[in-house]
Amino acid sequence: LGIPSALLLAQPNTSTTMLIIATGVAMYFVAGAPWRDFGILALIALIAFSAIAVTRPYVLTRIDTFFHPSENALGSGYQIQQSLIAIGSGGLFGRGFGQGVEKFNYLPEPDGDSIFAVFAEETGFVGAALLLALFLALAARGIVIAGKSREMFGGLVALGFSFMIILQAFINMCAMLGIIPLTGLPLPFISHGGTALMAALIMCGFILNVAARRKSA
Repeated sequence: LGIPSALLLAQPNTSTTMLIIATGVAMYFVAGAPWRDFGILALIALIAFSAIAVTRPYVLTRIDTFFHPSENALGSGYQIQQSLIAIGSGGLFGRGFGQGVEKFNYLPEPDGDSIFAVFAEETGFVGAALLLALFLALAARGIVIAGKSREMFGGLVALGFSFMIILQAFINMCAMLGIIPLTGLPLPFISHGGTALMAALIMCGFILNVAARRKSA
């Protein structure tokens, strides 16, 4: 993971780096790594994240905005404030498809990392819950495929890609809800961006390839 992480950090793209490392760690422990290694990796990750936060001011700004989102509502806290307004105004069933208001010059990146807020405004709590259920079902299916793989390599591939998709979705949704600091990660399959969509579809292709070679019933 060292080479791709170094390349991503050089961009800089801290959030994607953390996503890839978290996926690699999950695969490592599913493969049978001892819990002792988990403590060592957690300590290394804490030191590395602290170094990144100190050397990159925007990371500290996002963390500060997470703890004090209303202190600079027109600056660093503007996106999360507008996101919460959009999600809250959706109510139970939403404003209706295409009837959202926040996407018009209010919510930054409405077709990118903020698209979940637009979706929740237009479809409401019911639509957002259904979207979450679909992501969970996709991840659960990937885990089942991983468990039925004929070989450990195929199982870890299916598990890793399933974990990466669901983790990225959770990070995006939680950031828009103010549960974690803003990251800029897109919502898989939904956010605008051909490269992100292509990567997600390639991951699903690998998972389906493992499913086609699963153990016989």
